[in-house]
Amino acid sequence: MSHILNLSIKAFWFGELGASGSQEQLDVIIVIDETIALWRKLGPWGKAHNITVYIRSSVQRKQQLKCLGAETLLQSGNATPWNSGVSMIQSLLQNKEAVNFFCLNNSDLAQDTLSESDWIELEWAVGILQPFLRSTLQQDTKLVGSYSQN
Repeated sequence: MSHILNLSIKAFWFGELGASGSQEQLDVIIVIDETIALWRKLGPWGKAHNITVYIRSSVQRKQQLKCLGAETLLQSGNATPWNSGVSMIQSLLQNKEAVNFFCLNNSDLAQDTLSESDWIELEWAVGILQPFLRSTLQQDTKLVGSYSQN
């Protein structure tokens, strides 16, 4: 009886995911919430990551951002490779007004909404990292060229 009650409560809280009774899947939800909080602790960079993941995780959210005037699709960023994070920030900066409006109208992003000082810090970080990005791209191009010559 307690097993049935446990499954029923999980179904109530987590929908079909809870009804499956898979503890591993439920643990993923907890880890995701903890991961979002950890990213947020990284300041503007982490908030930008959370915003991007949130928007990119749904076709409807991507469409909503586009309807708000986004010029380009947000690029995803992760810890590796580092330059994907720069691309992510650049795409957010290109769509700043649409992203701001999207965040202000989505309560799920209340803690991740970027302030004006956050945007300034992101612009500054991209400016600092831009020479490294160019250098990395040049090195990659040289490597590809040397492989094609062999």
